[in-house]
Amino acid sequence: MGNPWAPSDQSQAPGRQAPEQQPATTPDGGGWPEHAPAPGPHGPGPHAPGPHPVPPPDPAGVARAARTTMWSAAALLVGLLLSGASYPAMLLAPVTALTGFVLAILAVVRAARARARGPVVVLPVVLLLASLGWVVVSAQTLLYVDAARDYQQCRSAALTQQAERTCALQLEDDMEERLRSMLGSRGLPTPRP
Repeated sequence: MGNPWAPSDQSQAPGRQAPEQQPATTPDGGGWPEHAPAPGPHGPGPHAPGPHPVPPPDPAGVARAARTTMWSAAALLVGLLLSGASYPAMLLAPVTALTGFVLAILAVVRAARARARGPVVVLPVVLLLASLGWVVVSAQTLLYVDAARDYQQCRSAALTQQAERTCALQLEDDMEERLRSMLGSRGLPTPRP
């Protein structure tokens, strides 16, 4: 390419193009410009070799992936809310977290099959990681089921604030005892209070 602001080259014949302005030809001298599609078996057209276009996303598959993502987020939210609930309801927190995890996996698979892009793919992946973490955290509540049940019974029987504080102290002691027994059974050093 020459300088576009330079004066024109007067050395060329008046009807002839400069070499940089002539259309490029194929290596065999066939005369097809490089940017034009090569002829296919039935002439030039869509049968030209080259990179294949990326197929567009499937709208129905994207909608299914989005619905599954919504259900995964709802299950994760319910699991978060149930983790702070009292004794019998807190047992459902790991179940709903696991449900959210499975639905997030399904949403990722559906988004991939639908060739979705953008938030339809990113959100299920984020939910997958969040629900996996929440499964681990909420499963720890199962370690203290007995202590939580005893605390709930003690608190329902408590009539004064002093009795409620005693129940809370008993819960802490029970949880520490459970932790010591688990760490001691694995040969790990137990924390000292």
